[in-house]
Amino acid sequence: MIPEDAAKQWNLDGAIERISRGRINSTFLVGGTHVLQRINGDVFPNPPALMRNADKIASVAGELIVQHLPSKQGKPYWSDEAGGVWRMYPYVPSRNFDVLPHSLLTPVGAIFGDLLSRLTTLDRELETSIPGFHDIQLYLRSLDAVRTLGEADRELEYVDFRRKRLVDSKDDTQIIHGDCKVNNVLFDPSTDKAIKVVDLDTLRGISAI
Repeated sequence: MIPEDAAKQWNLDGAIERISRGRINSTFLVGGTHVLQRINGDVFPNPPALMRNADKIASVAGELIVQHLPSKQGKPYWSDEAGGVWRMYPYVPSRNFDVLPHSLLTPVGAIFGDLLSRLTTLDRELETSIPGFHDIQLYLRSLDAVRTLGEADRELEYVDFRRKRLVDSKDDTQIIHGDCKVNNVLFDPSTDKAIKVVDLDTLRGISAI
């Protein structure tokens, strides 16, 4: 399915340009005004769950995120004949960094903190985006299965030191971003203000540790 067909589901027919940044989903700029994205079903086995999660957090996250746009059928996404799931966002003029200047550490920390604070008020459970992605015990078991004495001893000592202090509190959960990287924050084009947190597909409520 070509992106032009998907864009028509939002009544858009402007020039389409592939956005190369991002390693998972296929992303396109439509007419310089909208961002079209095809969710990678190999990484996210249940794309509609991602969109339901986005709807759940929309009211509490507010202006801190880029809200997806309903298709002309009024749905939050569109599925093509091959089973691909597409979504649309307004384009936000902004700056983005892979390596963050020190002067922007405070605003990026503040916007992530603000988002997480707002998500504590959400009384709805989020669905799993990637099975096992947020399960720290799964990662630790995988590590233990490949341990070799003498290799990376110092690093393994640190892991063991930290794992003894893990506390699984099943009754106390916090929604986390799940991919809290500096390039998932958009900055105002001309100031140091952080304006949006993006890439919300790995949001999940986890037990406090």
